[in-house]
Amino acid sequence: ELEKDIRELKSGHESQVTRFQEEIDTLRNQVQEGHRARVEEVAKMTKEYEEKLHNFKVRAAHNSSADTFKRKLAAERQEHGREVNRLQQQIAQLQGRGRKKF
Repeated sequence: ELEKDIRELKSGHESQVTRFQEEIDTLRNQVQEGHRARVEEVAKMTKEYEEKLHNFKVRAAHNSSADTFKRKLAAERQEHGREVNRLQQQIAQLQGRGRKKF
């Protein structure tokens, strides 16, 4: 009778240990899946931010190039304006000399 009780206790204990081990494995898998999902989410967010940063850098470089181009264009316009003024003065001087001769 005592041996029967011991066997039943052992059997009950073993089934409880097995059930607890299965629950632990299930929880571990859930945690791993949750962790994997979070890692994938963070990786996706990181990729999105890297793309945004790249696009920002491209826009900044483009804007910088555009600013440089605008400055060069303004300088060329200014130089062109000075050249036009100089030529107009020369024309006026030449016209003035021409009038004096006649």
